[in-house]
Amino acid sequence: MRRLLCGTIAAIGIVGCGEVPEPPPVQSPQPAVAAKPEERPVVEHRVATEPVAEVRPPTDAEIVVEFRRLLKGALGSVETEERLVSTEGLASIGEPPVLWTRRKVAMRSPVFDIQRTDSLVSPFRAVLSWRGVEWSSGEHADRATANAAPLTGPEPLFPEWSADFVRQSGEWVLKDIEVRLPSGKVERLSGTRDGRLHDYMHDWARAIEMVLSERKKTAPPDPED
Repeated sequence: MRRLLCGTIAAIGIVGCGEVPEPPPVQSPQPAVAAKPEERPVVEHRVATEPVAEVRPPTDAEIVVEFRRLLKGALGSVETEERLVSTEGLASIGEPPVLWTRRKVAMRSPVFDIQRTDSLVSPFRAVLSWRGVEWSSGEHADRATANAAPLTGPEPLFPEWSADFVRQSGEWVLKDIEVRLPSGKVERLSGTRDGRLHDYMHDWARAIEMVLSERKKTAPPDPED
């Protein structure tokens, strides 16, 4: 409801008539609103890193030096463990009975050849060739006699032996063993059916792998050329 107020305010010379507004309604107090936490700008922290140097692949000359150093070490004088072997399982009908021998073989006059391949996994291949010599107790009819007999030698053991290596992840890995017989026939460890030759090649492979394994563990400084 509105009231009209008419009159003269002589003091200030205003004459008029108008409405008198109703007093404003009383408002109930509003609940206080919690102030939002002050948002701070996110500061990005960058960690300084050292530049990564590019790994340069080895040159052909460096690979040759690397394998030559390996050959100057234990690989150039590999000697198999002394072992007692027999012809058991190798003799056929009409042949003599099982014979026993204690023997060991060693590497002499090793030479090598290295080739670059088209493989990304194995970019280098090495072929190590050597003469083999053998110490033997001779063949005996029983195990005890062969085990007690002294070793004699060394005697030549086939004219040509060789081992095939590839270089993978900076290490030389043995892939196969090969022997060239006096007849010219070539037998490989990975495919031979001759049990006697397999025994010899297995001994060579085991001795070579032990050398490579020990070199990897100890990693001695390379000698100067």
